Amino acid sequence: MVLSAKTLQYIAFGSHVLCEQLFTEQNIYYSLSEQKNIYVTITKIRWTIKILIKFVTNEYGTCALLALFTY
Repeated sequence: MVLSAKTLQYIAFGSHVLCEQLFTEQNIYYSLSEQKNIYVTITKIRWTIKILIKFVTNEYGTCALLALFTY
């Protein structure tokens, strides 16, 4: 499996954006964890779905996913 430099760049950038978003959201989870656990769990699920939608609709994220599934 040989990936072009441009493809690797898209994958790296898409992963960076996703990790950055996950880190930001994770800090919010910790501040909410003092409240009810059920609320936090539901909020985590909603945010995870939002992050996945952002990643898939992001130009770099889409390219990264396409690159991974086409090779």
